Amino acid sequence: MKKEEFVNFISENIGCSREVAKAVVDIFSDSIYLAIAEGQTVELEDLGHFKTRTITRRKPYNIKQGKIVDANPKRYPCFTPAFGLKLACSN
Repeated sequence: MKKEEFVNFISENIGCSREVAKAVVDIFSDSIYLAIAEGQTVELEDLGHFKTRTITRRKPYNIKQGKIVDANPKRYPCFTPAFGLKLACSN
């Protein structure tokens, strides 16, 4: 389901205009984006958890200089689906 289809689904089921439904979807996705960017965990009971994970990188070795170069750890977003969502997908 694409964003436009999701907006139509919300507007039809709630009975609001498409502009209001689009604003709700935008605020919802922006709030998850901002929380993840700050390192917070977003827990939606029937959907799952959005969070960040950190990978500690190995220390790369520069052959020409003969030195170990510092590499910053990398953060990436992660989604863990809820048990109900896993069951819905498996059927």
